Amino acid sequence: MIGYARVSSDDQDLTIQIEKLRAAGAERIFAEKRSGTSLTGRTEFEALMAFVRDGDEVITTRIDRCARSMADFQKIIEAWTEKGVRYRAVEQAGVALDGSAHTKLFMNLLMAFAEFETRLRRERQLDGIIAKKAADKSKPQHERTYRGRPTTIDAGRVRHMRDVEKLGASEIARRLGIGRASVYRLLGDAGGDSHGGAAS
Repeated sequence: MIGYARVSSDDQDLTIQIEKLRAAGAERIFAEKRSGTSLTGRTEFEALMAFVRDGDEVITTRIDRCARSMADFQKIIEAWTEKGVRYRAVEQAGVALDGSAHTKLFMNLLMAFAEFETRLRRERQLDGIIAKKAADKSKPQHERTYRGRPTTIDAGRVRHMRDVEKLGASEIARRLGIGRASVYRLLGDAGGDSHGGAAS
């Protein structure tokens, strides 16, 4: 029996999940702090998938520890089914990969709810960001509390602003809403507020 524990961020604790998996009989546990919205970058889960063999049973505390989307979960279940691996969520009675149509339907319903919950949380976060930005608009720049996550800025755009528009790093940073250090990083410059410097 192999356990898998996952939380989404570094400030969350895996202890409770691990204890429950051990109590359920897990002989080996793979654990990590990674978002479940994608299978990419989840190194411990990838290791688990490579480790399991025919006759093994994978357990998690809940179904959403495996994935947060229906498509990803179905890929996982198909891979385990092909390998002859069983699956069970120890905190959710009735969630077990046993080949029955009833169980498969039940698991898909639970995963649909997990996916809905993820989307709802994102919408709430977006609503909060919009509200925060609206509240900050009336304040002077130096008094604004919302900074948010910087958007991806193309280095070519920054070089154009420096080389063609002849703007210094401070003005580029002000216009793009980023720090001067970010400007230098995008340009590959060592520092300074001049128009010159390495452009690549």
